[in-house]
Amino acid sequence: METKTMVPIVISVVAILIAGAALSMGYRAVQAPQVPVAPTINPAQVSITTSHGNLTLAQLAEIQPGLGTVMLEYGNRFYIMYYAAKNGNWDLASYQLKEALEIQETGETTRPGRAPMLKSFESAYLEPLNNTINAKDWNAFQTAYNNTVQGCNGCHAANKFPYIKYTLPSNPPSLP
Repeated sequence: METKTMVPIVISVVAILIAGAALSMGYRAVQAPQVPVAPTINPAQVSITTSHGNLTLAQLAEIQPGLGTVMLEYGNRFYIMYYAAKNGNWDLASYQLKEALEIQETGETTRPGRAPMLKSFESAYLEPLNNTINAKDWNAFQTAYNNTVQGCNGCHAANKFPYIKYTLPSNPPSLP
């Protein structure tokens, strides 16, 4: 037999012998390494030193802004966005919407129970509004903006805050 045909046969035989030896030794399951469970931390007992003294994690959690605080900034950015778009300053309008979305993320984090509603609002109203800003289309923007205001006010009413109604201020802000 030629060497060319012998090499594959020898390799196959050696592989069969190795496989047989491994099987004859039996299969043993290897246990996964044990990962220690982290102890539960009580936020009231974890103290953080600040320049103003010591605060606990629980205290820091309690002072995070709720949606009322978030919505004040949200409304301000929404107001500036409208007048920026109206004056053709699409970059500023885009920036204000981006910042409004960032403050909304704060609300989603500090009030996780409201996060699904806020995400739904974002996809239903803010994404279409952003599309009109990117298109630099004032008429489409105005329609999307009005729809978004209706969405805001509907959301407030659905969450038992019917007395909170966003109204666009009639005087434009001082814009750069």
